[in-house]
Amino acid sequence: MKDRQVMGVTGYALDEKVPDVVWPSWTYLTGSDTGGGPGGFMLNDLLGRLKDWGIRKIFIVTSDHAKDGEVIHAAYRMYADFGAEVELTVPDYHAPGEAKIVYGLDNPEFYAGQAPEPHSDTGLAITGAKHEPETDGTAGLVWEGRPEGIAGLADRLDRAHRDGARMAVPSQPSDISDAQGVASKAQGFVHCRQSTDYYAPGLPQVWWSCSVVRTPGEPA
Repeated sequence: MKDRQVMGVTGYALDEKVPDVVWPSWTYLTGSDTGGGPGGFMLNDLLGRLKDWGIRKIFIVTSDHAKDGEVIHAAYRMYADFGAEVELTVPDYHAPGEAKIVYGLDNPEFYAGQAPEPHSDTGLAITGAKHEPETDGTAGLVWEGRPEGIAGLADRLDRAHRDGARMAVPSQPSDISDAQGVASKAQGFVHCRQSTDYYAPGLPQVWWSCSVVRTPGEPA
């Protein structure tokens, strides 16, 4: 607040799958207050609270959306000043030409402990697809573990196409992703890097993307 007026907002959301990971919400400042330090003050205050609450890692999502050649979400400079590094880029995620960019920021006071055991089942059953928020036609694939192989992938890609999706994206633990990498590539998926230590220290989250727009003449 400044002179009883809101000058900026920020916040966070706990990760749905990992209890010691959070995602800061979009951080906004009024135009007259950008670049003068209030954004850094808000983020510093937020990071301090998260460390006190036992948060292991913070992932920050932004995009490279540009207007007149200038990136709109310029807060990435502020995140980098705090030590956050780009870990994941998913091209065309939000819209054609607009990538999803994820920064990772470790809590230096967190004790990692023992590395996680690898998954006993490294197969995938693709059980659904859902529209990804703040995207133009991106479908997020929903999956369950199975002993081996991939089931249901071609069917879900076909359904995503019929539902008007532009691309499909799954995200998986790295050990499962490694086991199914050849099969994923055979279906047209492209590896999009990974979020380090996402599920646990030593267990990244790997993202893939695949176009579901058929070329002219391709069978329906």
